[in-house]
Amino acid sequence: MSQTFLAFGGHRSTYKCIRQCYMPYLYKNIIKNINVHSAMQYCISMKEEDVHLTKQNIDELSHDVHNEEKINRFSSNKTFREDIVVSKRIERLYQQPKTSLLEIYKIVCQELNDQTVLTSSCKQDSVSELWEFTYNVKWPNTMSFKGASIKKSTACKNAALKCLEWLEVNRKLKFGKPLVYTKQQIQQIQEKPCELSVATEILDNMEKLVEIYRTKIDIQRTDNSFIPNIYTTILDCDAFGYPSKYIANINLRNRLLRSRLTERRIRHADLPIFEFRDKILSMLERSQILLIEGDTGCGKSTQVPQFILDSYAHNGNATDCNILVSQPRKISAISLADRVAHERNEILGDVVGYQVRLKNETPQEPGRILYCTTGILLRKLQCTPGLEGCSHVILDEAHERSIDTDVLMNLLRRAVDRNPDLKVLIMSATINAHLFQEYFNCPAIKVPGRLYPVEMNFMEDIENLPDLQKYKPYLNINYHDENSESLFVNYVKIVQIIKWISENKPQGAVLCFLPGWAEIVQVQKMLEDDPIFPQKQLLLPIHSKESHEAQRMIFQEVPDDTRKIILATDIAETGITVSDVCYVVDSAIHRDVRWDDTKDQLCLSNHWVSQANIQQRKGRAGRVRPGVSYHMIKRTEYDKLQEYPIARVLSTSLEKTILEIKSYTDEKAEVFLSGLLEPPSPSRIQKGVNYLIDLGVFDEEENLTALGKRMIAFPTHPKFSKALVYSAIFNCVHPVVSIVSVFSGEDSPFQDVLGEKSKLRKNKALYHPMSDHVAISWIFKSWYTYNSYKLRSAIKFCRKINLRHRKMETLTVLRQMFIQQMIGCRLLRKDDTHAYDNPRDAANKYENKDELVSAILYAATQQLIEHTNVGFKKGILRTNSNDLRIRGKFKAMISGESVNYKRKVWPSQYLTYFRGEHCDTKHRTVIRESSMVSPLTVLLFNQKEIQRHERDDRTEMQINVDEQHTLNFTCDKRTADVLLKFRDVMWSVVQCSLEQGEVEDYGTRLITEYKDQLLQTLVKALDASSAYTYDTQATKDNNDNDKASM
Repeated sequence: MSQTFLAFGGHRSTYKCIRQCYMPYLYKNIIKNINVHSAMQYCISMKEEDVHLTKQNIDELSHDVHNEEKINRFSSNKTFREDIVVSKRIERLYQQPKTSLLEIYKIVCQELNDQTVLTSSCKQDSVSELWEFTYNVKWPNTMSFKGASIKKSTACKNAALKCLEWLEVNRKLKFGKPLVYTKQQIQQIQEKPCELSVATEILDNMEKLVEIYRTKIDIQRTDNSFIPNIYTTILDCDAFGYPSKYIANINLRNRLLRSRLTERRIRHADLPIFEFRDKILSMLERSQILLIEGDTGCGKSTQVPQFILDSYAHNGNATDCNILVSQPRKISAISLADRVAHERNEILGDVVGYQVRLKNETPQEPGRILYCTTGILLRKLQCTPGLEGCSHVILDEAHERSIDTDVLMNLLRRAVDRNPDLKVLIMSATINAHLFQEYFNCPAIKVPGRLYPVEMNFMEDIENLPDLQKYKPYLNINYHDENSESLFVNYVKIVQIIKWISENKPQGAVLCFLPGWAEIVQVQKMLEDDPIFPQKQLLLPIHSKESHEAQRMIFQEVPDDTRKIILATDIAETGITVSDVCYVVDSAIHRDVRWDDTKDQLCLSNHWVSQANIQQRKGRAGRVRPGVSYHMIKRTEYDKLQEYPIARVLSTSLEKTILEIKSYTDEKAEVFLSGLLEPPSPSRIQKGVNYLIDLGVFDEEENLTALGKRMIAFPTHPKFSKALVYSAIFNCVHPVVSIVSVFSGEDSPFQDVLGEKSKLRKNKALYHPMSDHVAISWIFKSWYTYNSYKLRSAIKFCRKINLRHRKMETLTVLRQMFIQQMIGCRLLRKDDTHAYDNPRDAANKYENKDELVSAILYAATQQLIEHTNVGFKKGILRTNSNDLRIRGKFKAMISGESVNYKRKVWPSQYLTYFRGEHCDTKHRTVIRESSMVSPLTVLLFNQKEIQRHERDDRTEMQINVDEQHTLNFTCDKRTADVLLKFRDVMWSVVQCSLEQGEVEDYGTRLITEYKDQLLQTLVKALDASSAYTYDTQATKDNNDNDKASM
């Protein structure tokens, strides 16, 4: 067949011609159930090349077909059958062939940058009046495709079908998209190395420094290495932080507390726990460990510590009683301490106090109750493993099963072996309490709660509510993707139930549990668009990232004609009691971050809650009066749910916990973690260990390296701790400490981070257009300058860029804590002030060098986002795309609050970040903060081994990050030689700084002087490599304008 295909147009005319030619046999056996065009087209092509069908052709064709022998041979022709099948499939796949063809070649034109790849022409024959449409293509080969018909549109369609068929037969299409590139071309595009160039002057300086290091710097490894001794200032203190030899007026204190006890009127004696007071005290005398299994509202958190202290006070030895009560949250520790002090008519900090991170009111004299967070208690166990000076430890809310709680239980079991005088009480709700009894092998007391009855409704009951359908909202959105395994909220049903409650139930607030902020916004919008009549409604969203002022609004009273509707995440499941809540609407879903072994990263996704969670949510409606709960799950599905929540240690990454273990014991991680209530699998423990080995914290035997010995001083994730250590070595402490203070916590310094993402992004971009981290450090410095000048100026600045002034004050305290810890592990000198207004502080010589700051963050995290202009879309490689990947394979996206969100101009293809979570609904890893780094920064601060390959006059350098991720760079031979040698020298100097002990000798001073010279050259190189990424002068001008406006 020729390269030009001719088709006779029109189904009806083709059929008519066949009937006229007496082809009933052919029509019955071949044409039936297939496209008439295909059969006629084959008939034409089999006769003669490039000839139109005429009456003479048809007569000849009819004679051939009436020959039975030819018919049999014709019908069995394999090629004919295959052509028919292909044509039928093409028409089924491309029901609009013209549109499909144009879309395909639009992509080809973009990829080849040639708009003439596809052209077309059309003409009408003056004799036959047939339209002939022609497509001319230049990819993958030069071809022409013609279609003829009495209709122009049909001729165009036929030509398009022929072109599509040709592309399919030649395997140039996949899922209807063009395969423009071969596998070899794809590999070349993907492995294209990043070009590096360094100014000759800088290379000369680097060469000189390398030579000086080789000939004059003698780094000897001596016994003067650093040994962690972080807690030397408090090793002689008891569990409350006071000297072991502290002498108080014991007799006076005992008489005082005994007289207060006799004068005090007991409050809240109607609480269920009071019936068990004597039993608790008697069992505690006989047992070193006791489990109190108390329902919600029984009074165990406030009364049990008082029972114990009052019993000692009654016996005249109150100073022998010193109680530590751990709480999972700061707010719980503070509020409980305040409440108990109020009940006892005492000043907070006298007998009852609290200690949380950055804040404390600690009793000074023995005979005390101290409420603290689990983290604070763990730090006390680091200093005093036997908790000497403490008579009783109460572990409250043990059922919540945070990692800290599980680790704490393991340490408390060891503490009672060390200290026979120590008494331990485990207090838990009835959720899974038997586990604790088996773990501690101790007696238990069960205390009933004080809850009102709550009527429980599942989906079967909800569907039978009277007149429910009439409350169905007008906005009927698609809440579930059938092709997705993720759980989705049924918005329509939830809004329907809320409206039904509002119009059919007595007055009372509605508490609706939803997985996250997006669902809260959607339900709120649907209720606002279709409001409740005639009743007014007050919609109050509550989320952990909402401001405290916004969260407190849920407690406000409303008029009788207003229905309060609280839309909340599981933050409202425990710890918050809204007195007027009578109705609970429960999606039965929560959003959680869990470790995914297959993806080897944290994943954010929706999960069914456990049966215990549903019971807890139900109970929110029965705290102060009877209530009703509605759960968006069938009763049979509820019965299949997990009975209890998954312990946090089984569902999250373990590297932070494994590093902290080294502050308690020299045991290997698997040995210590095997002693937990529910130990994680050995494979997951090993992954955490391997992470710390890759980070340079552990050696292969799980011993702390010189870097690890410094990092263990900080109570943060290893990535943040490593950044703090490097900030001291590279002399830019202030910006890194500010960054770690902000990003190591959960609370943002900005207001309304959930709703004003574009505003937040623009405010940060004023201070740095390509780094969220550096922008935050400049913003904090600006606020600090304002605050030092005048409080009113600082508040005005906060309003201008939507900052939370109180959060900035908290960050100031946190920054100071980190700096003191850096002094404690001898990264900074004690005699320096390290204040912003100290220009002579050597530790901050390079605090204004933004690229160096970003380089330190990358060195600490070893995490990259790679941007490429090529990416796969539906399995097809496309250029001119905006493809982001982490670890070389996982798709990533930058969220709306980042300055790099939807970036169009990419001066560098690399970004670094702290945290990423794979989101099931988006099928990508979501990055909320990022900093652009230059290729030179990546080469110098990546600590993996570099492979070198010579290619003519060029050198290619390859960094194998892991089995599936490779970084490729190219430069001239001299540049490669100098950069790789300079890189080795730089990290040797860093290692020497880490191993440096307290004794300052000639060798130490020599290294310090050399390091100063090395850092000067390094900063020049980094500044030059990143000069094109942002206008540093713009940032300076912005900060100068801030100062001028004060």
